[in-house]
Amino acid sequence: MKISIIWTWYIWLIQAVWLAKLWYNVTSIDVFQDKIDTLKSGTPTIYEDGLKELLTETLSKINFTTNKEELIGSDIIFLCVGTPQDDNGKTDLGYVFWACNDIKPYLNGNEIIVIKSTVPVGTNAKVFELLEGKNKVVSNPEFLREWLAIKDFFAPDRIVFGFWDINDSDTINKI
Repeated sequence: MKISIIWTWYIWLIQAVWLAKLWYNVTSIDVFQDKIDTLKSGTPTIYEDGLKELLTETLSKINFTTNKEELIGSDIIFLCVGTPQDDNGKTDLGYVFWACNDIKPYLNGNEIIVIKSTVPVGTNAKVFELLEGKNKVVSNPEFLREWLAIKDFFAPDRIVFGFWDINDSDTINKI
């Protein structure tokens, strides 16, 4: 199974190393070459207790890159982008939609798109439409705490999933 992760920021770097620890091959894509080079050298770009050792242990299982063509052939793509608040206190979905548009040329329709960012209800339907109804879209928001993220990954206090299914016309009412 090929797993790809869009962006290598805080929680998403934790996601990449833990999936690699579970023996998955992970491609982690970011737009910043300097960050990719730092991670390829085995140096974390954030501080989290135990992350340096975990990154060193799993480095051979993670392909850090800026090349979006590496998405081709992915089974699962985690969209792990920021969702800051806008000036009115609402979730700004700009990065989510930007990432979808950015990766769309590399998708064949068989990938499962997992929105790892915390987003409002109805976002899956918008992403599904943006991707022209070709991909399954799943929400799996993160609840990892900074400084405890490595521990929280394998001992979560909750796991949340939501999905959009084109074959179930009532899905939107279930999300």
